[in-house]
Amino acid sequence: MTSPLRTPANAAALAEGHGLIAADREVFAAFAGGALAATGELEAVALAEMAYGWAFRKHPGLLACPPLERLVHAAGLRHVPGDGRRGAAGPVRSVLHVATEVYDYGGHTRVLERWIERDRDRRSTLMLLRHDLPVPAATARAIERAGASVVRPTAHADLFERARHLRALAGLHDLVVLHVHPHETITALAFADPAGRPPVVLFNHASHQLWLGVGAVDVVASLWEPDRAIAVRRRGFADARSVVLPLPATPGARQERAAARAALGIPADARVLATVASPYKVQHVLEPAFADIVAMLLERLDGVHLVAAGPEPGDAALPAHPRVHALGVVSDLGPVYAAADLLLDTWPASGGTVMIDAAAAGLPIVSLGDGDHADAMVRPPAGLLGGAVQVAATAEELVAVTGALLTDDARRHSIGAEAAAFALRTRGDAGWQEALERVVACAVEHAGAAVLPVDGLDAEPSDAEAVLALLFATSHASFTPYHAYLHAASSLPAARRPTDEGALRARVDQLLALRMADAARRPRAVAAPPVTPDAIARLIADVRARVAADEIGSCTVVVAPDEVAEAVELLQAALAAGPDVELELVAAGGVADVAAAGDVVLPAI
Repeated sequence: MTSPLRTPANAAALAEGHGLIAADREVFAAFAGGALAATGELEAVALAEMAYGWAFRKHPGLLACPPLERLVHAAGLRHVPGDGRRGAAGPVRSVLHVATEVYDYGGHTRVLERWIERDRDRRSTLMLLRHDLPVPAATARAIERAGASVVRPTAHADLFERARHLRALAGLHDLVVLHVHPHETITALAFADPAGRPPVVLFNHASHQLWLGVGAVDVVASLWEPDRAIAVRRRGFADARSVVLPLPATPGARQERAAARAALGIPADARVLATVASPYKVQHVLEPAFADIVAMLLERLDGVHLVAAGPEPGDAALPAHPRVHALGVVSDLGPVYAAADLLLDTWPASGGTVMIDAAAAGLPIVSLGDGDHADAMVRPPAGLLGGAVQVAATAEELVAVTGALLTDDARRHSIGAEAAAFALRTRGDAGWQEALERVVACAVEHAGAAVLPVDGLDAEPSDAEAVLALLFATSHASFTPYHAYLHAASSLPAARRPTDEGALRARVDQLLALRMADAARRPRAVAAPPVTPDAIARLIADVRARVAADEIGSCTVVVAPDEVAEAVELLQAALAAGPDVELELVAAGGVADVAAAGDVVLPAI
């Protein structure tokens, strides 16, 4: 089955995505270079925070950065040392949950709430590292029901002081669970030294992104197997310390269907699809557009309705159609699932937590994809969630699969019942509690086992990461290196904080200039590609990736004299699809006529 990501219609877009990764990695490397060259440790850690903050919104094609991990880890060892007074890890009776911030809507906040509520036999505390944000009502209710408490850091303290505060609070608990943002430095500092601290688990809610703190985490708990495997291959966790902890889910109430449909103005006997679409996940960066998929389903499947949570009425992510019911942001998805026969997964980025809750509600899921784990960052593997996920490689196949399920009540109900039973078994109260106890036992067994990632990890960006880069580029189009610097400027020593816009721009421009100067010292590449659109596009993507990886600084392209005009046109088109790289075009008989000692000769690809 051919992946819909890698169709000919998407080749140029994927090449652009890889080009964006290369450009974004250059900016990341500029911040990282500043951190590694800084003479003061507080400024170095703040610059590392800026690097990860940039990567949070502009995907650099990395999931671990060993040099910055070593820098922050060393600062943690020096400024937040362990005392060794704590004995061997024992029974876990109290848990400190740590979050950067929590929200009114889904994601890691729902996991945090459900975890605290279901872990009834342990005392829970929540530490919010952002001291200036309120606790959403749903989170406050969950904390109150569980008898937990909320703690905030000392206001106006520097990074090291805040890390010491967190470390001291952790010492009053038997287990630490991190639900933090990928660019959080406090936890990486606080738990760098294993001496005397409780075991640390990170809930891996941002598996698709570069995050900091590998060397301060004993066990990483992921939502499902694809994420678990990525933590081993791309972040360097030992297999035994990378585990699965499913999202705790509550089965939906199917008896609400008639009322849910009536509230939406949908006939009780209609066939209904549901989709829950975060705006960034359904941007038109690949073919087909999500709106075109929906339009095809509505056109070819008579009388089918679509209920969409997330997009507002009139949103371009959905076609204008009388059987499309756009609800905007919905805090309670129960009625949406209750009204539906099937869940339509989002495209090009899948909705992982949405699919889990839909399966718990007994809904089969139809998704565009090839079912391969290689694309698991953005597409779900086939058969996931007890067989609930049904994949199709093309939009036409998706329509056929959807139509067959909608007309075969027995098969649809069978898949839904099996999915709900699987969700209840693995994510219901009893099943999830068993999974939690396995994670806790693993954390106790591996207390203090955290190790830094090593150089040479698998760092080749995947096509799924190229898709994420495209989505991030659109949703964070206005985010610049100046914003990344400013967002973490308060972490700098007071004397080093820019006092006005001019100082801010000068500081960032200097970092970028130093990176460019470093690039000029890298070796030149030489290549003699076939003068065809595909070959030139592949060459430019390869050059961008090698520049981002610090392998080369520029590339000289060699073509026959009678192909220069055509090569110029193709090179301009390939460069227009992504960020610039330094190129030189030379008319010659071949690479041997141009290459010099020290050059990197690129193979034809």
